[in-house]
Amino acid sequence: MSSVSTIQLVIQAQDDASRVLKKFSRDFSSISKRFSTESAIISKSFKYATLGVGALATGITALGISSIKSFGQAQKQMASFNATMAATKKGGEEVKKQLLAAAAAAVKLGFDDEDTAQSLARFYQRTNDVNRALKLNQVAMDLSRAKSLELEDASRMVSMVLSGNGKALKEYGIILKEGSDPLKALAELQKMVAGQSEAYSKTLSGQMETLGVVLGNLKETLGGAL
Repeated sequence: MSSVSTIQLVIQAQDDASRVLKKFSRDFSSISKRFSTESAIISKSFKYATLGVGALATGITALGISSIKSFGQAQKQMASFNATMAATKKGGEEVKKQLLAAAAAAVKLGFDDEDTAQSLARFYQRTNDVNRALKLNQVAMDLSRAKSLELEDASRMVSMVLSGNGKALKEYGIILKEGSDPLKALAELQKMVAGQSEAYSKTLSGQMETLGVVLGNLKETLGGAL
């Protein structure tokens, strides 16, 4: 083989090798970039997944603590109910069942059952009569919705009217005849606010309050389990 041919073969081999190396370099660079990109995506995904799990755990912990607090508050209210019933002359277990059943039914009107139970217990303590306690509590619930009052405040005002003092209601635009018999004044108040709690329960606000009470009771149940 001539020297010229040998040189051409060497040059051709060098060119072929150079092309192969360049192609390998491009391919390697492309693979490296893709690997780097995919690694970044996996890293970010893992980071977000870790944050998501952490947020979920934090949320569950917060819910658990809140539920336990709700359960504790409910226990406190029921302890007050039991103490009030124990102080009555005729506060037997059957009476307590009737009042608690009425309190549970009040949830449909958007009233918390523990609040209602306490209201009923106070009225029963005063009257020693289940039916009268139920009627007085109904007036209190209607007054509560009519004047946007807490049930406890409305119950206290109904008790004041029953004691012959209806002046506190003037602040809310309810004027009762002064000096009239307490039962007549109560009947007058009942006419003014009758049906308010039922009507309110059919509004969006009323339905949202009912939902809130139901969810609150679920939290209390969860808190009790925890």
